[in-house]
Amino acid sequence: MALPFPDASFDTVVCTFALCAIPNDSRVVCEMNRVLRPADDCCWPITSPGAIRALRALQRVVELVTLPLQGEHFRRRPLGHLRGEG
Repeated sequence: MALPFPDASFDTVVCTFALCAIPNDSRVVCEMNRVLRPADDCCWPITSPGAIRALRALQRVVELVTLPLQGEHFRRRPLGHLRGEG
């Protein structure tokens, strides 16, 4: 959540399925955007809530275990943060 690099240090930033396991996903998105050079590439494969109601219900049940043990969010929607950062 606090990368030790100056602003606009990188051509590419990759965050692979990590936003679901980081406590403050919006802060991470801001920080990754900070170190990315303007108009360069960012790759954000993300997990999101299932499109099927039964899958969302299963994700909710799984989070009852994963959140206390590992802080793993399966129903988080980080796309809004990503769009907010452009």
